[in-house]
Amino acid sequence: MPRWLLQLSREEKIQSAIIAWHSGLYKDRETCANAHKVDPQTFRRRLNGKQQPYKVAHTNQNRITVAGEDAII
Repeated sequence: MPRWLLQLSREEKIQSAIIAWHSGLYKDRETCANAHKVDPQTFRRRLNGKQQPYKVAHTNQNRITVAGEDAII
């Protein structure tokens, strides 16, 4: 299975954990991360704004920009 397919499911888990945390369902960040099967350190970094999703962090490594893709389409 390609790596990017695995990243989507992982990213969806992290986003659902963040939504659950902001809605106040959990009192502890680690409990929220473990309930959604997400690494607690990654979850904490995302909440603090110190880490970005893989696709956002690596956009500068693409051969063609998003605007270029839109122009081609």
